[in-house]
Amino acid sequence: MQPYAALLSGFINPNTITGAVFFAILFFVITAVISKILTVVMTRFGWTIGKLGRKVDETVIRYMVRIKTIVLFILMGLIYASLIPGLRALVGTLMAGAGITALVVGFAAKSTLANLVSGLSLAIYRPFRIGDRVTIEGEYGTVEDITLRHTIVRTWENKMLVIPNEKMDNLSVINYSIIDPRILCKVEMGVSYDTDIDLASRLILEEADKCPYRLKDAEDPRIRVISH
Repeated sequence: MQPYAALLSGFINPNTITGAVFFAILFFVITAVISKILTVVMTRFGWTIGKLGRKVDETVIRYMVRIKTIVLFILMGLIYASLIPGLRALVGTLMAGAGITALVVGFAAKSTLANLVSGLSLAIYRPFRIGDRVTIEGEYGTVEDITLRHTIVRTWENKMLVIPNEKMDNLSVINYSIIDPRILCKVEMGVSYDTDIDLASRLILEEADKCPYRLKDAEDPRIRVISH
């Protein structure tokens, strides 16, 4: 029994290499399980905010899920480091020079941190949300996702625009969905030079009146000749 007891004590002793590896695997598994449970909880329930019961939309939930994962792994990493003597000394050294470390990390990850902060700003203020139809720099498309680093927009040509959050936060965006998804539709069409303009106008207006997607309280359709 002694060899098994020695082996077991080695596994649960963080001062040994075997124990350090065992605790690393254990902490990783525990963190992954907790992260998964929190993700299910955060995405399954219809969270609401305030007395008016405003529902938290998918944009905020997705971003908070990603932030949660990073914070959880950092927290568990610090707890693990506090149990391992070698890592404990290293963390103490880093904390002693926290100001210099933060400065170095800030310069090295300047772009990443800027995108992270801009992504958080987009998730909070929501100039656009996941699923909104927008026009960005002349490209019309649908917002597919807002990650920690970039925003993904699927254009009408089925192309994927991947735009860093820092740039996205400074762009002028036309959002067709944020207030009212209804829009004034302008259709340009050409006819031959020998066409009867009055007859063509009448036929076009008749078809516009029959359109099943036309709103009942919308303005009457209009038509005019713009070139000849």
